[in-house]
Amino acid sequence: AALPLSTVRPLGIGYCSTTASGPSSCQRASKGSWTMDARSMRSMPAFVNECIERCRQCDNCRYVSASRLHAACDWFQECKEHHLGLYFGGDTYLTFRVKDYS
Repeated sequence: AALPLSTVRPLGIGYCSTTASGPSSCQRASKGSWTMDARSMRSMPAFVNECIERCRQCDNCRYVSASRLHAACDWFQECKEHHLGLYFGGDTYLTFRVKDYS
């Protein structure tokens, strides 16, 4: 079940896992990445909100890792919440749990 936006808080700095660029299926894949448009890049809150909203509309997405610096909104079905990745600029990412297990 999707969590109310007001209760979505960062789990921490870092990302759940690495992802491949390019399209991925919200019905078949367990992770993927979305390209963000200029409108969502104008501020960190706008960027994070857009990333979270995309996750809410993606069946298999439960977590997002967002980096405005890298224009990256990566989504995941699973995430090791206490072992977020910090390599490859991971310290510029914030990870959020968007949905609880249903």
